[in-house]
Amino acid sequence: MDKEQFLKDAQDKISALTEKISSLTESLGLQSGDLKAKAQEEINKLLENKSALTEKFEALKSVPEDKWEEAKKAFNELLSGNTEGLLQKGIDAVKNLF
Repeated sequence: MDKEQFLKDAQDKISALTEKISSLTESLGLQSGDLKAKAQEEINKLLENKSALTEKFEALKSVPEDKWEEAKKAFNELLSGNTEGLLQKGIDAVKNLF
């Protein structure tokens, strides 16, 4: 996959995550009490993880060509490893609260 396509795919994944978080945030408005507080806590964690992922993506866009393959591999590992798993776990946790 070439650099432009990889960056587009990565941006699409971040956009999808943003949409999921927005949807969860909208659902949060319908909740109250302890449930709302717990859900807000989980959403805040998701936002922090998304922010870190976005920062890494922005840095990836300016990686020199001679470092591209290495940077791409590291970003892929980040997406498919702990970050994606943690993000999905957080999304599932919030959904389960509702």
